[in-house]
Amino acid sequence: MTTGGATRRRRGASPQEELAEGIEGGQRRGILLPTAGPRAEPVHAALARRLREDIVFGRWFPGTWLKQSELEQHYGAGRSEVRGALAETTRHGLVEHEPNRGYRVTRPDPVRQAELRAVRAALEGAAAELVAANATPADIALLRDSAETFAAAVPDGDRHVLVGANHGFHRSLYALCGNATMAELIRDLRERAISGTTGRWATPRGLVETAAQHLRMVEAIAARDAPALRRLIETHILYF
Repeated sequence: MTTGGATRRRRGASPQEELAEGIEGGQRRGILLPTAGPRAEPVHAALARRLREDIVFGRWFPGTWLKQSELEQHYGAGRSEVRGALAETTRHGLVEHEPNRGYRVTRPDPVRQAELRAVRAALEGAAAELVAANATPADIALLRDSAETFAAAVPDGDRHVLVGANHGFHRSLYALCGNATMAELIRDLRERAISGTTGRWATPRGLVETAAQHLRMVEAIAARDAPALRRLIETHILYF
């Protein structure tokens, strides 16, 4: 039973029933929670994950002020849940807090972005050999489809679609390295490098070049050419 967004224990309910009711309450507020495993994801953590994804996919652009009341309405969440999600996303680096003003999406800092690119080039370059060795023909076909999805979105120039397709391609690419920790670190670092309106992405020509680089990466993987894949990845990152 819920009252004002809070979940209240039902007398006589078993622990399993209480857990199910808590998950159902979170889903009614628009927050999808995992039901598998012994413990459900906290509501504020699920909301933080959705907020990060929306920032990465371009729903909230760098410099955008995030008003708590608007986030409550947009995500169908309570005030405490939104505050917890904002605090967690701030620790992740995608949101910054200014005392007496509020929260906003982090604006790229040139020095910080250069440092991130250097670390990403080293880590993603190291993944190249694993990806080239592990990818099956079916993996390569799916990755090629993902690269072509990005390329097909370039003419329309819809940033939300492009950012989503771009992250989809790179997540699929590094999932093939076979090292879950490496793939997770790469994903986290990529999410900190908000690039939907900068670098090559600032011009139509740059978007075309990004699409071409994705396709060249796929061909290097198909040829099992790890050195070529590493060079392509490093160029893709360092000369953005």
